[in-house]
Amino acid sequence: MEVADRQKTFWTIAIVGIGLTLSVGCRLPKRPGGAFATPTPVLLPEQPTFEDVARVVNANSAAVQQLQVSNAKLRSPAIPMSLKARFALEKPRQFRLTAESIRGNELDMGSNEREYWIWMNDERSALFHGRHDQFYQSAARSILPVPPHWLIEAIGLVELDLTGEHDGPTRIAPGQLEIRSIVSTPAGDLEKVSVIDASHGWVLEQRVYDLAADDRLIASASGSDFEYYAATGVSLPRKVEIKLPPANLEFTIEVERHTINQLYADRALLWTLPYDIGDEQVDLEQMSSPAPRYVQPESVNRRSTSDRRFEPTYRRDFGEGYLPPRQAIRRLPPSEDAYRYR
Repeated sequence: MEVADRQKTFWTIAIVGIGLTLSVGCRLPKRPGGAFATPTPVLLPEQPTFEDVARVVNANSAAVQQLQVSNAKLRSPAIPMSLKARFALEKPRQFRLTAESIRGNELDMGSNEREYWIWMNDERSALFHGRHDQFYQSAARSILPVPPHWLIEAIGLVELDLTGEHDGPTRIAPGQLEIRSIVSTPAGDLEKVSVIDASHGWVLEQRVYDLAADDRLIASASGSDFEYYAATGVSLPRKVEIKLPPANLEFTIEVERHTINQLYADRALLWTLPYDIGDEQVDLEQMSSPAPRYVQPESVNRRSTSDRRFEPTYRRDFGEGYLPPRQAIRRLPPSEDAYRYR
């Protein structure tokens, strides 16, 4: 198999696996209309500031340090059958996912503080692995332009950086607020657009654009059918849809049951790269250099004219002598209708 084919095979399975991994916050809607669900409290004021929204969103995410699920399902046009899976997560980067079908084990994927890995039951049966600190120098970026841990945000576990550059909140629809953020990476700046429920602070939608690639959409996620867990004060979506245009992948994930902030497995085994599986080991750092940025057609996945670049309007006051990042601001023309944070 050629290097390019190996990359395609690895990341196709990896992205699907990660998507399943990161959607453990979901639960199948077995109760009609959520009749017995605990009502979600109203957490935001009528006219919230950026700091109001950040406080609610960040508190929800901070309350989840561990997740475990014993029965998950993933459906996608790229997969001919639904997969059953077990999963565990411990912030900030540790996770482990095993999946199976009617023919047996299909996937073993995980991550610890240093590296990530994936094994799939295909003809090659190879264990692929790489280091987090080498992600932006790896060939995989041509297929997966966001690092694996970004997908944790896809389920709504988002953190709004109070030291960063933001625009909003802007009311874009009844009950919906929008915040735009600059995210700096070793490969350049990204713009993240977050759509947030105006009452409960749920993260309903996220879109990530690459500003260095002519505003190309590189990832998006939407969550729905949220459920509030009073014991932990956490709201999580029971249905998650993830799209990764550079990989030409989209999938929907549902989970039957999950546990928050408890792990029952042996951590020493859970977060260790499984060297004993697979017929061979492939170090992703040794693969060929990254391919040209993004391979999807030029005519698709562009930012719409109504979704313009912005001039950041939130900058936290850290006192005399503090200088926020300016590179992103210089590149972004001011918006005519930007909401001004005061």
